[in-house]
Amino acid sequence: NSTMESTVDYPTRYLESCWSILTVLLSLPGNILVLVVSIRYRAIKLDRVSIVLLENLAVADIGTSLLLVLPTAVLLLKYNNPLEVANTLDTFPYKVMWVPAVTCYGISSCLLPWLNCFKLFSLLSPLRARNYRYRDGYKMTIVMWTIQTLFIIGSVII
Repeated sequence: NSTMESTVDYPTRYLESCWSILTVLLSLPGNILVLVVSIRYRAIKLDRVSIVLLENLAVADIGTSLLLVLPTAVLLLKYNNPLEVANTLDTFPYKVMWVPAVTCYGISSCLLPWLNCFKLFSLLSPLRARNYRYRDGYKMTIVMWTIQTLFIIGSVII
């Protein structure tokens, strides 16, 4: 593959890695702030299930930033050749890290529509939504984390 080895687009590579690092630097404090405010101070005034969904969304975003976005940015800065990046991502430590990283990415992609649907449900029937407790939100998120993890592990095995 001499074409892949000879085509290295430096501005694109540096722009993508800088964008990834900026994303990590902005997402970590924001998600940690959401977790601290919602868990320690109970300052977010929403229904209980929405708070649980927001907390899990913040945890999934932190996992995605640290396990998926940051290592990719570091590898893009470290290697000049796209084949070296691909070969490094094909090593055992990165394969082990890939399962929780993609699980966090999938969870953050799925929890946002769940949050929107639950907010719509609470607007359409506010008296029924008031009866939900924290444990109902935890049950919903445990099911989502379990399904997503099993799906990712199943795709790795197959």
